Amino acid sequence: MISGSIGRRYARALLDLGQEQGKADDFLNQLLSVQSVLKSSQDISFLLNDPAFQASQRKKVFNTLAPKLGLSEAVKNFLSLLIDRERIGFFDDVVTSYQEQADDLLKRVRVQVKSASPLDKESEERLKKLVEKMTGKQAFLNTQTDASLMGGVVIKVRDMVFDGSLKNALHQLTEDMLSSNI
Repeated sequence: MISGSIGRRYARALLDLGQEQGKADDFLNQLLSVQSVLKSSQDISFLLNDPAFQASQRKKVFNTLAPKLGLSEAVKNFLSLLIDRERIGFFDDVVTSYQEQADDLLKRVRVQVKSASPLDKESEERLKKLVEKMTGKQAFLNTQTDASLMGGVVIKVRDMVFDGSLKNALHQLTEDMLSSNI
């Protein structure tokens, strides 16, 4: 709970700056780039998060990385602030919150779609238009296949899940049969 509110506050501050500079999306891409590096390199992640290293040492590591990632001065300063204030451990929360707040601001929604077999382009487009009509926002679909669904789709829009899979239908049928003592 606390980490979520810390992430939201820091994300809001950077988003306000990004909005002011007209670079909200650019800042998001830079944050995602840093997040990708931290996830792919345990050594770098460890060095930036370990309080046994002084903030100046951790910033030196980060400053070596920043030009290679093409970070703007604003994002670089923001991440240095997280290190100085011992908040770099909340970085994933900051990125998640930034993305959600930026999407709200820019009237976008990210949709996770799982299907038993790959969706064709026409089905994806129909699904995208349906979600856009439901939410009133521009939808970005992230599709995955999951053979365990047996058929149908599971759609996740933020915290809402629409489960139209055959697996779920069979589970519900089983539950209904068991509850009616058949």
